[in-house]
Amino acid sequence: MTLRPAIFGMMLLCITATSVIARADPVQMACSGGMLLPSSKVDTNSVLSLTIDLRAGTVTVGGYQPVAILPAIPASPESGLDTENNEVSFIGSTIQGVLSGSVDRVTGQANITFHLHTPQERFFSGICRPAQKLF
Repeated sequence: MTLRPAIFGMMLLCITATSVIARADPVQMACSGGMLLPSSKVDTNSVLSLTIDLRAGTVTVGGYQPVAILPAIPASPESGLDTENNEVSFIGSTIQGVLSGSVDRVTGQANITFHLHTPQERFFSGICRPAQKLF
């Protein structure tokens, strides 16, 4: 059985595209910004480490438990919005730690909600940049 060159090319492209995702290494980022109170008042300036692991489908913020990456929901063509999803969104299901968040793949803008053992939730808003482990 012979395959037409166009069909063979499409199959090869699909295999290559999926194998790139399967081999993707986790991306480590350093994020700097403000830890905010619900009133949007900056409580403290903060620096966080963030690791995005597309293969595992998780995001890890600092020393907290990894949380799940949400599937991307493309915008409908009728909406007039950019259908290219440049945001990685994530959500946690823990009593203490990361509740939810998002990181823009282009600008690095990160917004993360934490549930800590305090009377109020905390919010991080800042910019993330690719980083490497120091040692």
